[in-house]
Amino acid sequence: MGIDAPELDDERAEFCELAEEAARYNRELVEGKTLRLEKDVSETDEYGRLLRYVYVDDTFINAELVREGLAWAKVYEPDTKYQDCLEELEAEARQAGRGIWAPSPPPPPPPPPPEAPDIQITGIFYDGLVPSVESDEYVEITNFGDQPQDLAGWVLQDISQGYPSFTFPSYTLAPGESIRVYTNESHPEWGGFSFEYGRAIWNNSDPDVAVLYDDQGTEVSRKSY
Repeated sequence: MGIDAPELDDERAEFCELAEEAARYNRELVEGKTLRLEKDVSETDEYGRLLRYVYVDDTFINAELVREGLAWAKVYEPDTKYQDCLEELEAEARQAGRGIWAPSPPPPPPPPPPEAPDIQITGIFYDGLVPSVESDEYVEITNFGDQPQDLAGWVLQDISQGYPSFTFPSYTLAPGESIRVYTNESHPEWGGFSFEYGRAIWNNSDPDVAVLYDDQGTEVSRKSY
C-alpha cells in the first residue's frame, strides 16, 4: 500500500528497465524471508489482492522501494497511515536523483551536416539558343576539392526521364576546374563532352534533375532548376 512502481510492460524503455530493477531489488529484500504484513483500512483491492505494508525484521519494504527511487509514494484512500513518511522518502530520492528521479541523459548531439562533395554539378543551362533541338544546352561540373579526380566511368544522367546518360571517358578534373557536358555540341575548351543527343534534354517549363554517379554507381551530386 501507499506506493506505485514502474510496470514491466511500460512502452517507455527507461521505465521497463526501472521495473526490472524494482522487481530485482524487491526480490532481494523479501525472497526466502519471513515477512510481517500490516493492514491499514482496506483488506483487498478491486482485483482481490491483499493490501498490506510489508516488513522484514525492521525493514519497511514499501518505504525502502520509495527511498531507492524504485517506486512512487501514492495515495490510495483510505489507506494513508504512512503517507507522510513515504512522501518524505520520495522527496529524499528525488533530491538525490535516484531511480525514477535520475536526471534524463542529455539528447545525443545532432549528426554533423554531410560534407559537400568535392565534385559537384554547379549549373544546368536548360534553355538553349539553338531552335528546336537546343543542342547548346549543357550541365556544368566543378571540382571544389584540392585533389584531381579521374572521371573515367562516372555517369551523368537526367533522372527525371531516366535518360539519356553520359558516361565519362578517362579525364582528370583538376582542382578548381569546371567542365560541361553539352546536349549535342562539342566544346574542347570545356572538355569536349557531349550526350550526342539529337533533341533537347532539359525541359524549359518543368524542372529536370541531373545526377552525377561515380564509377561505383554511388550518387555524388544532384541538381535541379
